[in-house]
Amino acid sequence: MSKLVKRRSLDNFDHHLGCRLALRRQKTGRTAAQLDRALFLAPGSITDFENGRRAMGAGLLFGLSRILEVSVSYFFEDAPAVAKADLGAIPSRDTVADAERFLEAYLKVEDSAVRRDILDLMKAAGG
Repeated sequence: MSKLVKRRSLDNFDHHLGCRLALRRQKTGRTAAQLDRALFLAPGSITDFENGRRAMGAGLLFGLSRILEVSVSYFFEDAPAVAKADLGAIPSRDTVADAERFLEAYLKVEDSAVRRDILDLMKAAGG
């Protein structure tokens, strides 16, 4: 599946979340600017989220759920299905275990130059 197809599917999901945000915001009588201020966001951010131009992260959804007095799951109601293929491959348990062991060993390396070299090596090996 191409990156464009994956992105388009996720864009549809972002658009859905934005529509749910706009619906709830309007039902509570709040303006987008009021939410921007309440969440310490740059002016126009809520409008961008509502129009699907920006993706909402977990922290933002949590904050919105508190201010708009809904559960986080409210935003996901009737959401379009996102295929697993759109989210990328799910690593096996063995791969995750190897990654955890690697990270534990990596964090024990005190010399930052050596850590950088290890990271560069891993990037080169991974393509």
